Amino acid sequence: MKSIQLIIAILFSIGIFSGLEAQVKNDAALKKGIYYIVNANGLALEPIHESVRSNVFLKKFTKSGMQKWEVIPQKDGSYLFKFYESEFYLEPYPPNRDHTPYIDEKSSFTLQKVSDSSTQWNIKSKTLRGDAMRSYHDYFDEIRFEPLENDKKFKWEFISAE
Repeated sequence: MKSIQLIIAILFSIGIFSGLEAQVKNDAALKKGIYYIVNANGLALEPIHESVRSNVFLKKFTKSGMQKWEVIPQKDGSYLFKFYESEFYLEPYPPNRDHTPYIDEKSSFTLQKVSDSSTQWNIKSKTLRGDAMRSYHDYFDEIRFEPLENDKKFKWEFISAE
C-alpha cells in the first residue's frame, strides 16, 4: 500500500497528474474565473508580450502567469477572454484569417460543448460569425479561426488557475 502511495506522490511531483482534477466539466456554463486555455495536445494560449497587439501562440503548458486568462461571461451567453491582470483581450486577427490572434480590444466568443468529451469545448468567434478557434497544423504553435470541423485541433480545455 505504501508503495502505491509513493508512486502516486512521484507522479504528482513530476507533473503526470498535475491539473487533471482542475479540468472544468462542460456540462454547465463556464463560470467567471481565471483559467488556462489548453488545446488537445497540451499546449496553452500565451501572448508573446504583455503589450497591445501582441500575438498569441500555443506554448508548452507550464502554468505560467503568462498563460492565465480571465474568463468573463456576458449577459448574452458569450464570453470575453481577458489576458490575466491586463486590459487586453483575446481577439482574432482582422481582417484575414490566416494569422494567429492577438491581445487587444474586447472581442466575444461562444463556447460549444464537444459531444464526445466531458471536458472539451469549441471556441467560436462572434466577430468572425462563428468560425472556431483551432490549432494550426502547419506551424504547431499558431492558432487560426476557421469553419468548425470534428477534429481534435478544434478542441480546447479550461483548467482552473485559482
